[in-house]
Amino acid sequence: MNESESKSVPEWWQQVARPHLERIKNPHKGKKQATVMAVVHWQLLGIPIQWKKNPAVCSAQTWSSKWQHEPEIAEALHAIMDAIRESRQGKAAETVENALLLLQENAGTAVEQLLAILTAGSTKDNDRLRAIDSLLDRASAATAGKAPTGTRADVDEAIERIYGSRSSAS
Repeated sequence: MNESESKSVPEWWQQVARPHLERIKNPHKGKKQATVMAVVHWQLLGIPIQWKKNPAVCSAQTWSSKWQHEPEIAEALHAIMDAIRESRQGKAAETVENALLLLQENAGTAVEQLLAILTAGSTKDNDRLRAIDSLLDRASAATAGKAPTGTRADVDEAIERIYGSRSSAS
């Protein structure tokens, strides 16, 4: 990774990677660690690998013919990728849960605003009809749900479909 790339790697990625990187031994420990983190960064963000622009990492030839095949490097790379993907999935699921709670907490305000639109004398007929439709559509428990309610397992499953399974990490 070059300097601008290393600044864009989240600190928590580095924390997740640290114990795995420590297993990489000499010779060239520092360069091997930097190369593994660069590969993780490039792969997870879908950035084309930029070997020639990065003096901190090995050459493409060294990576493809030697280092990526060393067991400690391959294990570190896979363990870091898996750990980051798992953590990202957890963070994404937590974000979705928090957003749902925020929406639920503010539902009363939304209803009040819809009622204000409905009762305001200056509201256009089209807007009034949309407000009425929206209120009536959600007026009972039977019609309020627009989609099946999901559980944490459902969210995890959806995230896995999007990002791929943890066991299929490359």
